[in-house]
Amino acid sequence: QNKMVNDPHVEFSINEARKLKEEREKSKKLQSESSPNNEMKSEEETEAKTVGEDRDDTTTDKKSISILDIYQSLLQDYPFFVNSAQSAVLMGLGALISQLLNKSTTETIIDMNWINWKEIQVMVTMSLVFITPTLIWFYGMLKKASLSVLSSVIVDQFLFSPIFNAMIISFRLYFLNDVHDLEVLKNQVIAILPGAVIPSWFFWIPQRFVALTYFPPALQLPFTTVCSLFWNIIFALILSNSSKK
Repeated sequence: QNKMVNDPHVEFSINEARKLKEEREKSKKLQSESSPNNEMKSEEETEAKTVGEDRDDTTTDKKSISILDIYQSLLQDYPFFVNSAQSAVLMGLGALISQLLNKSTTETIIDMNWINWKEIQVMVTMSLVFITPTLIWFYGMLKKASLSVLSSVIVDQFLFSPIFNAMIISFRLYFLNDVHDLEVLKNQVIAILPGAVIPSWFFWIPQRFVALTYFPPALQLPFTTVCSLFWNIIFALILSNSSKK
């Protein structure tokens, strides 16, 4: 037994086993101490990656802002001024294009003699002081009523539109054609109104159904604005041709 204890080979094996055990314990201790740091580092890396992704998303969002987004933002913040400005521009442009279509073949575009500046001035002024404020008020009331699409179109086109168009024709005759006699003015309005209202039904009734049914709310106004330009040209042609009769 003493021989086994004093045997150098046995002692060497015991010492090696102890060293291996100590090294394993040290290795475990180092791993346990380093694991929180690794977890913290991993969390920091994940957080940095998330922040970087958020920044990338923000940059992408900023780059993806379009003219339509700016327009809708301005419309939401300043509805009266934006609607007034765009309505006035479209009304004046519609009158100008209708004059271009009505000009004689002997007149050239460069000469500018075919432009009736008084008509453009009257239509733009009427748009600013009467058309836009009235439409904003009416469509605000119509929206609060929470009517169906069909009911909204019926109220808009068959109740409101004839009265509204009669007022536009009256102002145009009074300020543009200098018809100041009320009896003459009334008779001319009655004569012109059917020729203005019936085409408006053929134009606006389908437009309203298409806008309210197939376009999302964010795109309804831009779509209607584009349609307004074409209607202003048609409407100006109707009124100018009616005044010539």
